[in-house]
Amino acid sequence: FPDLEESAALLWQNSDLNADSLYYDLRSHLLNAHGVKVRILPLDVMEGTLRRYDRHGRRLMLSELLSPGDRLHQLAYQIALLDYSNVLDDLVKEAGFENADSRRLLRIKLGNYMAGAVIMPYDRFLEAAKVLRYDIDLLANRFASTYMLVCHRLTNLQRPGNRGIQFFIVRVDCSGNVLDNFSNNGFYFARSGGLCPEWGMSNTFLSSGGIRSEFIQMPDGSTYFSITRLINQQCSSHKINLQKYILSIGCEAAQAENVVYADSNSGSTPKTPLKIGINCRLCDRMECRSRACPPINRRLVIDENQQDIFPYFFT
Repeated sequence: FPDLEESAALLWQNSDLNADSLYYDLRSHLLNAHGVKVRILPLDVMEGTLRRYDRHGRRLMLSELLSPGDRLHQLAYQIALLDYSNVLDDLVKEAGFENADSRRLLRIKLGNYMAGAVIMPYDRFLEAAKVLRYDIDLLANRFASTYMLVCHRLTNLQRPGNRGIQFFIVRVDCSGNVLDNFSNNGFYFARSGGLCPEWGMSNTFLSSGGIRSEFIQMPDGSTYFSITRLINQQCSSHKINLQKYILSIGCEAAQAENVVYADSNSGSTPKTPLKIGINCRLCDRMECRSRACPPINRRLVIDENQQDIFPYFFT
């Protein structure tokens, strides 16, 4: 979204922001430009709310549960809504959604996109990503952000003439529910249902937070390199159950040499990738012991006189 990237760059220029004091600079901008005061409030006060903007009282209230990186993101998000409301409205209008809820959701998504562009300015972030060879943790530390927000920002770096690696991203919970996904490199997801059990993302729940990297191959022969990690929910305390989910980000196998995680990859290799599918309903691979159900476009063969090592046999 070039309009949002340009708006983020304009904010840095007009507000004279400094990377070393960005949190305090954004707080000052909210106060000086809009009379909005930022308050970090206790869990007992905010209860189940992480962020609340009081338009009449000119207050932005953030829960103490938020990590420093998430607090910074919320400040940038609020500035996007206040300073560049017309830009967001124009983009929503261009999308042509007839449903009002869809328009509201899109506006929130676009506001979060611009927040990421403010915290991780395009040119500086892309240069750092290339130098660090897409080391996500180091990028999060350098830009005072979080692992998840950095992953999302990495999917945005597609400016003509100055592109980064094309990544896909997917987030799932412990039950295999897909919470969100996005792809701009040809990797495809099903509109409904879970992911391929052969991918082994669920196995990452058994790890202690380490990164699982591997080459994976889709049924059409396209091969990708994926980086999967167990993420603990940032917003937690002894009063709130700790939520965990799996976040995977990946690129085409040909681009893996530019990613630091491929150097020490202990899993599959480009020559022997892990063969996966979209999900069981949309996968034609017959020789799969992990298959949970037969594909919807094949006829199931049922034979009471034979039992194979694979759970389903189909034409």
